[in-house]
Amino acid sequence: MRFPTISLAASAMMLLSTAAAAECELPAQPALPDGATASQEEMSVAMGAFKGYQSDLTAYRACLDEASAALGTEEDALEQQKALLEQYNESVDAEANLAERFNEQVRAYRAQSK
Repeated sequence: MRFPTISLAASAMMLLSTAAAAECELPAQPALPDGATASQEEMSVAMGAFKGYQSDLTAYRACLDEASAALGTEEDALEQQKALLEQYNESVDAEANLAERFNEQVRAYRAQSK
């Protein structure tokens, strides 16, 4: 009868790890101003918001890493680890996409302020 106890314990660990992953909240992307019409102050505020977003993403990714590590190496945990890795990678892609869009607005700002 040890097997059902071990199985129950493993299920409980996975449930707790899933709950820990649910606590990892992807931060909302900040709004970007239109660089063609934005003021210097608006662009500065946007830069600060972007840096804050990057900091929040770092914390989000650390949370995902912790949740993944808590899953352990059980075969049942592999699918959950893959899902956490996918979330991690999506956050990297979202950051890169926002950085590119922000840089486009910076270029537009510089062009209109000449």
